[in-house]
Amino acid sequence: MCSLGITPESNILYGVHESDLYDPIVPEGYFSTWRRLTGTSGGLRAFNHFCPVITTAAEARLLGVEYVLVAAGRTGPTGSRFVTRLATANPFVGNLFEHPPPDEELFRIPGADPATLSVAPPTTATSTLYRPLTSGVPMTEVGSDPGRLRLVTGSPVAGTLRIHLTDVPGWRATIDGRPLALRHPSVFTLEARIPPGRHRIELRYWPRTFTVGLVLALVAALGLLGALGVDRLARRRRTRRGRPDGRGGPRASPSG
Repeated sequence: MCSLGITPESNILYGVHESDLYDPIVPEGYFSTWRRLTGTSGGLRAFNHFCPVITTAAEARLLGVEYVLVAAGRTGPTGSRFVTRLATANPFVGNLFEHPPPDEELFRIPGADPATLSVAPPTTATSTLYRPLTSGVPMTEVGSDPGRLRLVTGSPVAGTLRIHLTDVPGWRATIDGRPLALRHPSVFTLEARIPPGRHRIELRYWPRTFTVGLVLALVAALGLLGALGVDRLARRRRTRRGRPDGRGGPRASPSG
């Protein structure tokens, strides 16, 4: 099991994007695609634990990984740059049968970013996805909404925008408010062809099943309100029929 990095799910609290992840619904393609591209295991599929060993800067750029942690004393990914050494707290103080974890060293990956714009042509097949884009320009993300990604481009020539997002149904893109076609080279990446000039790119995650679920919830709520209204009306009618005031209720018989 991979033990470097932040505890799974803590990345949500701190806004950190990690490739070391544990998720019961992690796509199967994470494991199969990584093995096909690199020939190495991406992690433990049986435990839904995706934790690829990044050995080169090209592999890191493939996933949009900007920083890599390794155990102290080990060599960082080829092409990376050393940043600092991080001391690791010993969680086994007083336990003589456990070895404390080693310190960690942080390496930065030049040119890696959640999104890059390159003059290279669009990817045509998964087999060519591993080709490094040395001319890629990192794109700065605007905002921090995990279901919404906003970018601004400003290239004098047309280029390919490579966005490191899990390719699941529901992502839609616009360019300057108009629909933008997305390509799907792999489970790790989305791509789009961007014309020259300054453009505002926005991606939103909203699967059709969300809309269907909201419609069904609304129909159910309206049905429940309708049923409550009908029940209340029926109760009022029964109450009126039972009144002894001559308005629909039983009348008393005259004596004698």
